[in-house]
Amino acid sequence: MLKDQQFAFIGVDPIIVHEGKIVLAQRGEGSEVDIDKWHIPGALVKAGETLREALKRAVKEKTNLDIDLLIDGESFASFVKFYDTPTREPRYHDVAMSFLCKVVGGEMKPGPRMTDVKAFAIEEIETLEIGFDHKQIVLDGINKLKELQLI
Repeated sequence: MLKDQQFAFIGVDPIIVHEGKIVLAQRGEGSEVDIDKWHIPGALVKAGETLREALKRAVKEKTNLDIDLLIDGESFASFVKFYDTPTREPRYHDVAMSFLCKVVGGEMKPGPRMTDVKAFAIEEIETLEIGFDHKQIVLDGINKLKELQLI
């Protein structure tokens, strides 16, 4: 965490459901941390951006996919959970908000600093090397999908 940071940043972590699988991106050279590990293709929210806009931007930049909230309407219906452990991200303190999302267009390909993008079967998630606390976030998303009887 940055010594001079006074306030936490806000981040978005989309759980992207595509054909019954979960989309993750693998970090490559040029990434600051967790190179070669799989991640949720999220990002910090930019000033002037809504959470939904941040979700769409981050996913487009990292995976070339166009996404939207899984459940149409208000973002609360697709909201999974927030994650606020101060040490969850080694570079800074951020509070991440996770949402269920769906692919609505685009062709899956890695963006800058990513080496791969792939949709994983739910059974594969447990065996992956996933960075930060993203494995827990994905598992929470899968549990929400089960609660909603969407998988």
